Amino acid sequence: MLKSKKIDEDIFEFKHSVIAGPVFGGIIAGILGGVFMNIGMQGNWTETGEDMAIAAVGGGVMLIGVAVLLFVPHINAYTFNRQNNQIKYEKKRLLPNKHGTYPLGQVSHILVSQSLRRRRRSRSSSGGSRRRTRTEVITHYMLEFNNGARIEIGRKKRRNTIMAMTGGVTPKPLQELSTFLGINIEEMTLKDKASEAAGAVKEAFTSAKAGKTDSAEDQSEELPRS
Repeated sequence: MLKSKKIDEDIFEFKHSVIAGPVFGGIIAGILGGVFMNIGMQGNWTETGEDMAIAAVGGGVMLIGVAVLLFVPHINAYTFNRQNNQIKYEKKRLLPNKHGTYPLGQVSHILVSQSLRRRRRSRSSSGGSRRRTRTEVITHYMLEFNNGARIEIGRKKRRNTIMAMTGGVTPKPLQELSTFLGINIEEMTLKDKASEAAGAVKEAFTSAKAGKTDSAEDQSEELPRS
């Protein structure tokens, strides 16, 4: 989720939060781990090792859930200060936090770029195990500096590739940041990339065709005349 707030004429705050998904996943993993541990602990460990294995798996799943809750949910906070010409960055999470600064005057523009990511998932059913491929469109929101360096200040994932390619890709908080900084927003959507690729193929085909024509003309000039 993206949020923006203009503090005063010289200070602007921009936040990107990733909380709901990781918190939900961590809680579910913790609950499932606790259930498996409880089942394993109620068994007789002296007769079989199955109960011990179930308890160990439950403990591992619970630890994963705790680790997700501690490290994954976060808020990326950026404070743009025109008074000291700095961008203050802070990654807020339970453990540990990160800090950093960037030169505000070196930001040339805001870049909005899209990319495709394919994820494979296995599902078990009565007919056996099935693998499904899910395609996601990830929209990256980045600051680009004069030296070509980029930092990502936010992102958004969408499963509907058609909506992601045809709909608007620049959210309102990013537009407000662009207005505050007085810089442009450049978009590199999947549609734009497809158009560029088609143009490059067309240009290569035209050049190859022109090259063949020139070669044929050169050969005709070299033929002896009777």
